[in-house]
Amino acid sequence: MGSGFLWWSCPNALVKATYFVRHNSKHSCKHHGTCWISGSKLYIRRCRVFVQRKESSRATCVATTTTSQETEQGNCSVLIIGSGVTGSTAAFQLAEAGIDVLVAEKNEKVGGNVISKNAQGFIWEEGPNTFQPTPDILTMVEKLNLSDNLVLADAKLPRYVFFGNKLHKIPSSPLEACNFSLLSTRGKLRAFLGAIGFAPMNLERKEETVKQFVTRHLGEEVYERLVDPFISGVYAGDPAKLSMKAAFKRVQALEEKGVTQSLVEGALLRMLESKKKTVKKETKMKVPRGSLGSFREGLQMYPLSVQSKLSEKVKVGWKLIKLEKNETASDGTHRSSGYKATFETPNQSHKVIYTRAVIFTSPAYITASLLRPFIPAASELLDQIYYPCVFSVSLAYPSSSFRFPLSGFGHLIPRSTKIRTLGTIWSSSLFPYRVPEGYELLSSYIGGAQDVDITSMSEEQVVKQVDSDIRKILLKEDSAFLPKVLGVRRWEKAIPQYEVGHLQRIETIQKQVNEALPGVFLGGNYLSGISFGDCVSFGMQLADRVSTYLQENIEMYSKSVVSKA
Repeated sequence: MGSGFLWWSCPNALVKATYFVRHNSKHSCKHHGTCWISGSKLYIRRCRVFVQRKESSRATCVATTTTSQETEQGNCSVLIIGSGVTGSTAAFQLAEAGIDVLVAEKNEKVGGNVISKNAQGFIWEEGPNTFQPTPDILTMVEKLNLSDNLVLADAKLPRYVFFGNKLHKIPSSPLEACNFSLLSTRGKLRAFLGAIGFAPMNLERKEETVKQFVTRHLGEEVYERLVDPFISGVYAGDPAKLSMKAAFKRVQALEEKGVTQSLVEGALLRMLESKKKTVKKETKMKVPRGSLGSFREGLQMYPLSVQSKLSEKVKVGWKLIKLEKNETASDGTHRSSGYKATFETPNQSHKVIYTRAVIFTSPAYITASLLRPFIPAASELLDQIYYPCVFSVSLAYPSSSFRFPLSGFGHLIPRSTKIRTLGTIWSSSLFPYRVPEGYELLSSYIGGAQDVDITSMSEEQVVKQVDSDIRKILLKEDSAFLPKVLGVRRWEKAIPQYEVGHLQRIETIQKQVNEALPGVFLGGNYLSGISFGDCVSFGMQLADRVSTYLQENIEMYSKSVVSKA
């Protein structure tokens, strides 16, 4: 049979387990029956099966690390690349199920694009800012013992759109919609007709962009003044290129299933007014309807809590430089052999990890470079997913500098206004404790798919532009106070764009990965959706899929070994 690492489960074990062993021939196991493992003894300890070679006192088991002359080696059941929201969630769920995981993060701190900062009495975010407390998030909050650190913004805080040199409150009820100052009488009439079902059908049945879908249902004005700023501010995207089916599949599905068109418009409006989204699943934690959540010290508390729970199973400063198939399975299949991953580590040494399964939660373009030797065509498709450049800018101003007391979620800005900032979150209105007394904190975003020239601007130029835009909208005209610049984060490749053809592209990629790389799973916001909650839910789903994969293949291999004996 030859020597080498092999995944094995005793077919008669009372407790199912997996581990690495060296193998040659069969051996009788007094605890579980007959096992086909060379000169090895099996025994139960703490509900896990271990293997100990007769000629060595060292047990070779899951997560045991040995050292060779050139590199350090280790084993794990599941290797997770990336410690963002998806990777952290999947890791915790797998570990909770008793599966040995190892998380490898190339940066010096966990979290991916979730970056929370604390300085000068301010707490701010340089990535995502808040989340809607979905059932999956609340479940994870309980498991991670973060309940006491969960903070909720007032669900009644209004949202605004800046248009025509004026802030317009987005309506929260049909009565308010009648007096919605953002739309003209003609625009309201067109939207009303669409809302009661008078909208042309998509006769060609071609995949529509968000712009095409919205203008067909609600008219040009709703698109320009309401949907365009929403897409620009949330996705940093171009509605004329984003796929409606990919970005807002739940809304698109209503029409495709022949549901009354008025429901389509209603669902679309609810999507735009995101605070009306409700938590339907039962959880122990109860939160007010429409709340927006975070954690006391910022969103990064989430991945940091996972790191604390998993301890040495989370490695920071580990950069994956090579992935290889571990061609040592006795039956000659890749499914049983697993993978060999080589990392650069902080001390410049190389470390090799043997693993049964790999989860990539890295951005599409990074995953593409790592998988190109195996699936060049799929890697090319991954490279085609566009990530525009976006700057996150956190500025603080004295409360006395504002034209009115800040009370709201923030404002979005249509691209037709020619103001470059995409939108601004009134962070101190959401979480007042995050600023010193007498100050207001604003988190702005600038750049995106409709402003590609932003890449040529320096941080100083970006701050100057954002400050200028804020003065036009919020500050008193005679305010000469220069802002406290708390943070400027340049996201060279910020948010994946779900452009037309995205779903077909992902389907092709997944098919090629499944065929060529059994045991490799893809994650990340180019698959799951871009919100914090989307990533949490997808991470939980990934954990379930990987757990099922491991169990099915352990049983398959056990049957194969028994039949050959």
